[in-house]
Amino acid sequence: MIELLDQIKKLGLNEYEAKAYLTLSRLGVAEISAISNMAGIPRARVYDVLLSLEKKGFVLKKAVKPIQYEVLPIGEVAAGLERKMKKELEYELSELGKLKGLLEKRMAFKEMKGSEGEAVWLVQGRENIYSKIAREMENCRESVLISSSKEGIRRKNDAFMAKLAELKGKGVAVKFEENNNNSRFVVFDNTSIMLFLHPETVNNDEEKAVLINSPYLTNYFKSPEK
Repeated sequence: MIELLDQIKKLGLNEYEAKAYLTLSRLGVAEISAISNMAGIPRARVYDVLLSLEKKGFVLKKAVKPIQYEVLPIGEVAAGLERKMKKELEYELSELGKLKGLLEKRMAFKEMKGSEGEAVWLVQGRENIYSKIAREMENCRESVLISSSKEGIRRKNDAFMAKLAELKGKGVAVKFEENNNNSRFVVFDNTSIMLFLHPETVNNDEEKAVLINSPYLTNYFKSPEK
């Protein structure tokens, strides 16, 4: 009983709402007093509970006296919730797209310049770092080298599995290099390298890395004698 109530609450219902819906699922149609008694819901609360269930699309109020409520099958409830969630998601994605367009027009993102035109980006947060790595992989035409610990290689392989498979399909050489000296980096072709600045134990949000466009550095880190 408790486990079933917990499952019903995952549909967005509180304790009393879940009890009322479960009770009605067994009765089909019932008066308010019967629902209150069988579900163990105080009479002072049951009206608000049933009104909330009706608004959420779990029950229907019948136009009879005394007032009765009819349960909606879980299939109909789930379909209604799915439509609502899709509509809300579409709206949020639309708002995100508008915000992105607005910020792209009003914000300027600059890169740091190194010697001889080298470009350097400082990236913080593992999610942002991985996003930058994925973007760099998009431009690879020859090779990708991932150097890390055994666990780090596993994590990156899982994160970029589809992207790496796509690169291999295009003839890009993908190489993993396991090391135990806490150094972690990703080399893209012979043009750029992502260097992680912290050991793997650092918090995901605090992790930092630098992306450097420098053939000189990439050749050094790809060299077996480094």
